[in-house]
Amino acid sequence: MQWRNHLHTGFTVGWAVFGNPVAAALAAWGALLPDKLAFGFRRHRDWTHSPLIWLALFLLMRKTAALFDVPPEAVRLALAVPLGALVHVLCDALSRAGVPLLPPGILWIGIPLYRTWDWTEEVVAALVSGAALATVFAGLL
Repeated sequence: MQWRNHLHTGFTVGWAVFGNPVAAALAAWGALLPDKLAFGFRRHRDWTHSPLIWLALFLLMRKTAALFDVPPEAVRLALAVPLGALVHVLCDALSRAGVPLLPPGILWIGIPLYRTWDWTEEVVAALVSGAALATVFAGLL
């Protein structure tokens, strides 16, 4: 998925989950991290594109915050970054290339709904963002 689509899907999902514009902006920034961190690796979708790594980081940060009694707003802001990265990876998993479940590329997963740089990518990104915004307006999260 192109960076601009990662940016708006990260923002809208961040807004839906945390209900905070600053957290949404941090989630958008986090949605760019997997590609930024991939610079220098042999393959584009390697360690930085494993959903298990980002999910583990998210859960570890959440547990650590609970152990140290971090204020709830600070926790939301901190968790927005790995959430954005996880949104990035899950959106990439919807592409024809998929993503590695277990790095380095041991087990690839994906649902081939779109091809990057194709109109189908725009549709998938709009559906992800639209679903996130619909949850905000419906008050589901």
